[in-house]
Amino acid sequence: MNSNNLLILDSISIIFSVFLLYKHISFFHPLFFYLFFHIYSFSLRFIDIVIFDYPLMYSGVLQAKTIQIEEIYRAMFWADIALILFSIGCYLAHKTKIAKKENIKLNKNKVILLSSLFVIVGTPLYLLTRDSGNTLENFNNFALIMSMWPVLALSLLIYYFGFKWYLLIPIILFLSGFALQGYHRFMVILPALFLIMTYLSKNNLKWPNIKIIGILLLMLMMFPQLKHIGQAFQQNDVERLKENIVKSFVLEKEKSAEGFLDQFGGALSLIDESDKTYYGATYSSALTIFIPRVLWSNKPGLADHVVALGTVDRPYDKEGRIITYLGEAYINFRYLGLFVIPFILGCFLTFCYRRYFILNCIGLQSYVYMVFIITFIQQFRDGLMSISIFFILQNFLMVLIYLSHKFQWRKVS
Repeated sequence: MNSNNLLILDSISIIFSVFLLYKHISFFHPLFFYLFFHIYSFSLRFIDIVIFDYPLMYSGVLQAKTIQIEEIYRAMFWADIALILFSIGCYLAHKTKIAKKENIKLNKNKVILLSSLFVIVGTPLYLLTRDSGNTLENFNNFALIMSMWPVLALSLLIYYFGFKWYLLIPIILFLSGFALQGYHRFMVILPALFLIMTYLSKNNLKWPNIKIIGILLLMLMMFPQLKHIGQAFQQNDVERLKENIVKSFVLEKEKSAEGFLDQFGGALSLIDESDKTYYGATYSSALTIFIPRVLWSNKPGLADHVVALGTVDRPYDKEGRIITYLGEAYINFRYLGLFVIPFILGCFLTFCYRRYFILNCIGLQSYVYMVFIITFIQQFRDGLMSISIFFILQNFLMVLIYLSHKFQWRKVS
């Protein structure tokens, strides 16, 4: 297929998905989050390449093999097929009779107690990551994840008590610190999305109003430059800080040679060259991550399959490249994975939406669902094996809130 045909296919896949579920889709629906991932990661990058002549990944890099346009075409084709299959999965889940699960009312004392505990534990780690003498390399992933706990605790308190000024001030300060750290932009975006969903739910809104749309547009414009803004701030480079802030609001961007579409396309070729199929083994690392490396020195890492793909001219192993959940599906099951995994995800996530989420409800299941679906913005990008990090470890407060409400201690007489 040529570029024009793929542009048409992409447009058709997006329109098909929206038309198929226009009666059901909302800001809280899995399809909305998937469409955001698809358009931001694939569609816009494809337009940049074929219409605005953006360079492909590794262009101009010595001793590197540039991603070829045929690889981009192949990746875009399968991204569109995945969107269609995901949408069909969502549609079939809506056609299935699913009883709505009655939400358990959150216990005020448990919310306050556990939230306070996570603020107390997480704040020192948050302050350490803000210390200019401490670099990212000085912290392991668990410490960085725990530094988010105060924000997640304050988010839960806002979910329960509402947007009180004494909760908004500290969470804005925490999020401002994360925004200026120069790495891991998800630490800002995911909590911000949760707060927006909380606002919409409390006001019985399925879609953002004008005020929220303005906030979302601001986030969308700032997101690409947020890492560079933070790095300039950390280095006290005032001129570069101003320059990057201005770039956020300039329509004409620098022609980047980086994109998730490029990385996905390159990964498909590297997987073919490796001639190795994992048959679902990469997903097992989501479980083994909980075993301390002290007890299992050769424990498989979450990205071992990506590291194994690296070559001299495409060093995915050294660069920490992203192959997306579609690349992960392909490395496990080849083309069968590109058909089955998006379809199953669409069915499963929509089942959860219909079963557990209730608008304008301060309930346990609705809270867990909101946390769960937001993490998929990361999981679509990083792979489903990252669920253990983004849903469980990062949101350990949510896990304890759930367990404390589902399993009650009974007093022994």
